Amino acid sequence: MQHHNGRGFRGCVLAIVVATIGTWGLGGAVAQAQRAPRAAAAPTVTWTDPNPGVRHMTKVIPSIPAVVHAVVVDLRVPGVRIRTTPYAQRWSTVTEYARRNHLAAAINGGFWGFMQRPIGLAAGNGQLWPTSRGDDDEHSFFAVDATGRAWISVPSANEEEVDARRAAEAVSGRPVLVQDGQVSPEATAEPQYNSRHPRTAVGISRDGHTVYLVVVDGRQGHSRGMRMPELARLLVDDLHVHAAINLDGGGSAAMFVAQEGGIVSVPSGGRWDSRVGLQRAQKRPSQVRTRDDGTTEYFIRGVEREVMNHIGVIAPAGARPAPTSAPTANPANPASPGGAADPSAPAPGTAAPVVEGDDTYYVEQPEEYELNMGQAREIVYPALFGGGALLFLIVVGVGTWLVVRRVRSKKKAAVARAAARDAAPVVRPVPAGES
Repeated sequence: MQHHNGRGFRGCVLAIVVATIGTWGLGGAVAQAQRAPRAAAAPTVTWTDPNPGVRHMTKVIPSIPAVVHAVVVDLRVPGVRIRTTPYAQRWSTVTEYARRNHLAAAINGGFWGFMQRPIGLAAGNGQLWPTSRGDDDEHSFFAVDATGRAWISVPSANEEEVDARRAAEAVSGRPVLVQDGQVSPEATAEPQYNSRHPRTAVGISRDGHTVYLVVVDGRQGHSRGMRMPELARLLVDDLHVHAAINLDGGGSAAMFVAQEGGIVSVPSGGRWDSRVGLQRAQKRPSQVRTRDDGTTEYFIRGVEREVMNHIGVIAPAGARPAPTSAPTANPANPASPGGAADPSAPAPGTAAPVVEGDDTYYVEQPEEYELNMGQAREIVYPALFGGGALLFLIVVGVGTWLVVRRVRSKKKAAVARAAARDAAPVVRPVPAGES
């Protein structure tokens, strides 16, 4: 009897051990399945035709995530031209520049230096800027001649100086992203190029009759931005550009499309925030969300930055575009068919929809600086720098004068003491026994 009970006890223990191991194995399998990454959604591409000869692509890449805007400009269409910023209109937001010149589309332009001067070549409205340099050996430039043909010149080109002289419109940038239809080695030349940021780029077709203006949203939840090699690959694979250069990105990156309400990109700095203090929040229903924990958040739009120059598009007026989903469309073919209007498309005066996780919302146009420094920064910055340098020179000069004065004073005192010793009578002791 006892032996029978012992066998039953051992059987129960064995069953418990097996069940426990099985549970562990099942739990491990479930945990492994939970850790397995879900397949990222496929990229979506939407095309609109805001004006004759002008196409606008919006590509959403959930795997990064990133949102890319590209305006494809066909310069063969009558009335379509590229215009860059003339010297008198430097330092304005993309929106200001576009509205002032009645442009169909526009993006921010090239880089500038500490002293608020353009880096590389800059031209607009047929005139070179007096502060620009056409002999920059590090920066390439995008340009359009008087006939309306576009090209990109790289520093190694022997004809670069000749190119600069015939540029009616020009903006400089670096690095070269695409050259001869291939990703350029420059796109991977620097370690910082492998960080994701908002980006702006310009490209051309082989014949110079098609221009590609590209802006990537970045530093936000719905779009992290792109690395330089990623942007270069997109330009080659999606837009089939022949040559392209990187322009000023970061907080400067912005794209304007007039027929779609203005700024269609989302400048960096926009964010969801539950603390609506001194900062102005947009409180339209489409810009308010409630989190799982019950917290109400408002989307605060970033500020559109003033930039030194821009690239704009002049085009004949067109009807408000109807979005079409066309992942395989040829962007170089402006005659590709459109589709039915999207009932969820934003109304005029708003930007394109922004998708962040499961939320889709629309945001108003970016706020603009309440205080526009504009061209005054070209005076203020050098003045501050010059004033600081002058103050430094004054301090150094005064300090040097005080040191020299002290040294001379000490030397003069030493000379005076030596002279006093020389002038003093010499008292000689009288030997003993002498009277």
